[in-house]
Amino acid sequence: MNPFNFIYLITFYICANIIRMEYKTGTKIKPLLSQPQNTVITVKGLTAAGVTHAQILRFEKAEILKRLNTGAYARFNENPDILGAIYSLQNDLNLTAHIGGRTALSLVYGKTQYAAERKTELFCYKQEKLPAWFKSIYADSYTQFMTDFLPAKEGLTEWEHTGYKILVSSQERALLEMLYQVPGTVTPQEAFEIMQLITAIKPAVMQKLLESCKSVKTKRLLLCLSEACGHQWFSRLKIENIDLGSGIREITKGGKYNTKYNLVLPEGLETL
Repeated sequence: MNPFNFIYLITFYICANIIRMEYKTGTKIKPLLSQPQNTVITVKGLTAAGVTHAQILRFEKAEILKRLNTGAYARFNENPDILGAIYSLQNDLNLTAHIGGRTALSLVYGKTQYAAERKTELFCYKQEKLPAWFKSIYADSYTQFMTDFLPAKEGLTEWEHTGYKILVSSQERALLEMLYQVPGTVTPQEAFEIMQLITAIKPAVMQKLLESCKSVKTKRLLLCLSEACGHQWFSRLKIENIDLGSGIREITKGGKYNTKYNLVLPEGLETL
């Protein structure tokens, strides 16, 4: 072996082991020790905790960290999925991005069959920007909804997933987020079928969300479909305190008119 190569290998070995020792003892990179497994480790989160860029590069060379994209790392032997990335969006970047709509109803609450081939429905407050690393790595894994029809932080709850917690929509908020998509990515018939499964709503939580909801269409659909399903929680809502706007909302072009809620719905649904 070339003596220069030998010296290089010995030097690299010594440095790598020093860095690994720092990692194990937590003397230099304590944030890594507290970071949940299989979550994205962001440069912003590390630097906020006092880790320098030089130290980050040293741990990358020592194969303790691996670069996922600019600004994003993972432990060397981990491959965070989109849920592990959402953890970092919420905890490192303080974004309101959260799982909602049909994804929350199926994955978190088991109210519909979770379709693995369906993209994760990620709700973000209007004008909030996702980092470039997230959009690059997980582009094929999610559908983003930029909305402000509900207050950014109202109706969210913690959900524990494989050793860490992320904020997700409560069942009440997820239901409204699903109805907000009608008739775009959710058909009126699918919305009705899902509504039939939602039997355990907290009326007080739903009432508060309905009173702060800006989407007249969504509020009318919620009331129309839940009443049609005969849910007990519907009777406990104070409809007189909910602003249902004026005028007709056309859900289905050329559909049938529901006189009580001023909705144009597919034939058969308007008489529910």
